[in-house]
Amino acid sequence: MPAFVGYEKVFILGDGDAAGEQFTEKMAAAMSNGVPVKLPEGEDPDSLRFRQGPGAIRTLLGLD
Repeated sequence: MPAFVGYEKVFILGDGDAAGEQFTEKMAAAMSNGVPVKLPEGEDPDSLRFRQGPGAIRTLLGLD
């Protein structure tokens, strides 16, 4: 994926369902710097942020 060349890590977050997990794994495998991130079952990035606050994604990624 040329758009992401030059970045140390590209975090891939799909929805927390089977289709989202397949997307996450497929995208991460297509990039040498792709890092798959598993969301809780039934969550998506926006619902996680809405339920747990704006820092929830950073915490999930280990950036806090």
